[in-house]
Amino acid sequence: MNKVISAVTGCILLGLTSYGMGAMPKTNEDKAKDELIKAFPNLAIGSISEDPQFTALTGLYEVVVGDQVYYFSEKGYLFVGKIYTKDGRNLTEEKLTKVLSEKLKRLPLTKAIKIGNGPNTIVEFTDPDCPYCRVVNKYLSKRKDVTRYIFMFPLPMHKNAANKAAYILSAKNKEAAHLEVFSEQSAKMSFLSPTPEGAKLVEESLAIARTVGIRATPTLWVNGNFVGSADLDRIAALLKDGKEVAKK
Repeated sequence: MNKVISAVTGCILLGLTSYGMGAMPKTNEDKAKDELIKAFPNLAIGSISEDPQFTALTGLYEVVVGDQVYYFSEKGYLFVGKIYTKDGRNLTEEKLTKVLSEKLKRLPLTKAIKIGNGPNTIVEFTDPDCPYCRVVNKYLSKRKDVTRYIFMFPLPMHKNAANKAAYILSAKNKEAAHLEVFSEQSAKMSFLSPTPEGAKLVEESLAIARTVGIRATPTLWVNGNFVGSADLDRIAALLKDGKEVAKK
């Protein structure tokens, strides 16, 4: 990274080692990871990486934990926050985008509900009773330029969501069942307890979600770009030409 880091915002000190730590070679990621594990043994580390210029300037290593990016210093501190360059680039967001894009490659799209056949590809994790998911679905249902790959992710807080998800997944025509459940008339429908097959399909969908760290809905990838909310403006921008259009 050629830009000088000018700000570290929202940093939270999560811990400090209670023992002395020797100086770590600036380019030795393995030793940095060993020290991180010693300092924070309960941290589920996905990866730790060192960019020579970045680390030399900041004294920090990038640490990926699930779908979060943290920063570890050679003095034993772990920071949570965003790092910007002096020209406003959000380096944390750039790293996170790369991490989440890699997760997309691991998804078995053949197990998703496929709707549409447009040039734009959207991968969705959705909950039938999530109001924000319904907002996204209503918007995407009107577009003819998308191919949607939908995974069910019923949240525990929605007591009927799992039954509705099972209804969709066990239907012969899953696209029609999805349309039915996400319609405005679904509130008047009754959904019985799922069949063993339906319950199994829901659990399979939840297991797929866990492999990529899904924790909330809606979660989407639009043309490979991660969108972690019902941000219709960003979704529209990503659909326009395959990349996000900078807001003026």
